Amino acid sequence: MKSQASEFVVTEGSEVNLKKSPTLVSPLYSSKDDYERILDKHTEKLSKLQNVLYADDRYALLVIFQAMDAAGKDSAIEHVMSGVNPQGITCSMAYLPLATRSPPRPGFPSLQPRR
Repeated sequence: MKSQASEFVVTEGSEVNLKKSPTLVSPLYSSKDDYERILDKHTEKLSKLQNVLYADDRYALLVIFQAMDAAGKDSAIEHVMSGVNPQGITCSMAYLPLATRSPPRPGFPSLQPRR
C-alpha cells in the first residue's frame, strides 16, 4: 500500500482549490506492527529531510491540518511531527477557536454553532 503523494502536491504558480483535494485516503498499513514500522521509517526520513531543508534555506514544507474544533488536530500534529526538531517549525491557526471568537458584526453571518 502506497500513498499517492502527487494528489497533494501544489506546484509553483498554480492555484489551490481545497474543495477539489481528497480528504480521505485508504489505510497505508495492514496491522499495528506494520504501522509502527512504517511510522519509524518515515519519522527518521522526515528528520533527515528537515536538516536538508534547513541547510538549503530556500524551500519549506507547508502542512495543513483542517478540521472542526476538538477533532484531534493537536494530537495528529504531535504524532506526525514526532521526529522533527521543533525549533524548525512554525505553527499558526487560520482563525481563532470557537470559544474565543468575538460576536459577529451586524450584517455578517455567525460562524458559531446554534445553541
